[in-house]
Amino acid sequence: MPKFLNLLLILLSLLNAIGIAGILIWRWPTTAPSKEVERAKVEIPERPNLANVAPSSPNASEIQRLRNVSLNIAEMTARRFPTDVNSLCLLAKLHLRMGNAKGAIQIWKSLIDSKTDAAEPYLDLAFYEQKMSNHEAAVTLLQQAIERESQRNDLYMPLVESLLALNKSDDAVEWLERLLKVDVNDPVVWNRLGQAYVQSNKLPQAIAAFEESLSLDPFLRDAAFGLMDVYRSLKDEPQVSRLTEKIAFIDQTFPRLAPEDERADPDLTKARSLAAFTCTTVLEVLDAKRDSEFTALAIEQLVELASDVPALKKDLLDRYSRTQSSQNVLRFLQLQCDRTPSDTEAWLALGRFAIQIRDLDRAETSLRKAIELKPEDPIGYSLLSQVLMPSNRNPKLAVEYAQKAADLSPTSANFYLLATAHYHHNERDKAKSLFAKAIELNPANNEAINALEALENQK
Repeated sequence: MPKFLNLLLILLSLLNAIGIAGILIWRWPTTAPSKEVERAKVEIPERPNLANVAPSSPNASEIQRLRNVSLNIAEMTARRFPTDVNSLCLLAKLHLRMGNAKGAIQIWKSLIDSKTDAAEPYLDLAFYEQKMSNHEAAVTLLQQAIERESQRNDLYMPLVESLLALNKSDDAVEWLERLLKVDVNDPVVWNRLGQAYVQSNKLPQAIAAFEESLSLDPFLRDAAFGLMDVYRSLKDEPQVSRLTEKIAFIDQTFPRLAPEDERADPDLTKARSLAAFTCTTVLEVLDAKRDSEFTALAIEQLVELASDVPALKKDLLDRYSRTQSSQNVLRFLQLQCDRTPSDTEAWLALGRFAIQIRDLDRAETSLRKAIELKPEDPIGYSLLSQVLMPSNRNPKLAVEYAQKAADLSPTSANFYLLATAHYHHNERDKAKSLFAKAIELNPANNEAINALEALENQK
């Protein structure tokens, strides 16, 4: 086999692999690994009654489904990993959000009684105490959280909030100054520092803090409003007028409207947000465990939970593909397609995995379905072109699909794909010009550079 053909086949395999890896496009915020509870078994409380969830909502059945599935996966995770603090705190948060504060507190106090060195249960219980306006208790809990994980800067601002609620502005300033040592360019911290100085009647310092906040973020409305209030107390009318105009401009530029779905049905928005949070936390727990059997069960539940979040669903399907046997993955991906036949991403996921395991007939069928559902998406054409390139399939048609992908998205990667398709169709001069086009669009496209060099050196 000619050296160049070998190179192209290797590059094509890499391109296929990149296509599979492309499923994983969502990056959730990372947290510290969950601590383990060494003592005191934490009992899982009885489920809250969801029978009358949001009865006035037109989406009541969907809200109840989301909450039930959220509880299913959270309980399953907590039972599987009964000493994992993150999974147990997740379950407590769900109980609190679903109206069972008693059950949530039971979990948090059990974790605290276990002498855990994790900050999470202290932080969660502190948030609850803040909500109930028990700020003295919240301060104590947050101080205990900081004792356990002092490197967690996200613990400082909740402490500041309770200190200000207790009129302990000097203490609040101390913690805010610690946060500024971490990031001196955080406008939110400068704004809160201005508010702390106002509380202690240190108005020159407050003005300086608010001005610094607005210099870092000219559209931070709270800082502009806080600064206007200071100047109003000083009877500085020109500054009050200036800031009144600024606030009006901010409001005009960034209308303070809830998202469309929240305005339509806030209960559904909250249920979806809680479901997404459940997925995030369970994925963090799974990342720390190497339990293939449970990972499969958990992801199968989470996919149902994330059915209307395409990016998260891609992440979940990719995790499933990386941790299970080929037959299990094919079964599960096909099941998703059968359950939601109009879901383009489900068919693309099946097509990508079929390419990976070289089941090209299944890949072609799946990708044609994806193209049928979303003909304006270049990804389906790009992947189908790769499937059709081998000489025993349809290289001529591969060129047509690669051209369609390049027409829809004229990127260096798509022109590299088109050049490769022409090469497989024995059109080497055309391949050369297209490799050159790919390099022109992205001079760092090493695959195109190497392929063009090999082609030009070929006799």
